[in-house]
Amino acid sequence: MDGVTLNVINTHIGLSRPDRKAQVEELLSPRWLGDPRCRDPLILLGDFNAPPRTRAYRRLARELRDAQVAAGHRWPKATFPAYLPVLRLDHVFVSPSVEVLAAEVVRTELTRVASDHLPLSVDISLRSGDGA
Repeated sequence: MDGVTLNVINTHIGLSRPDRKAQVEELLSPRWLGDPRCRDPLILLGDFNAPPRTRAYRRLARELRDAQVAAGHRWPKATFPAYLPVLRLDHVFVSPSVEVLAAEVVRTELTRVASDHLPLSVDISLRSGDGA
């Protein structure tokens, strides 16, 4: 799909609930994802410090698709802490024209020591159909 601009935004959301709420609302505002220049296809990824049951996650999931869920994972994998992951804090969200082919948490000897979070790898393809 030559000539298509893929918008990729990486973020690191704060630890406190008020910070997460404010930062997610800012991300969804006209200054970021709501800006007409920031349109589909779009990927929003990073450390959200927000498990799926939190308001911050649910607010984003209303606007974009969680890549692990879109990949068909019935039980998406946790990413934190790296040595024994029990929390799903890191997410990749995608817009409608981004097809998720695969999503996996990369768990190797190196990834367990490289960070306190495990990396999330997502394979994508851009869908055509809307003239983009």
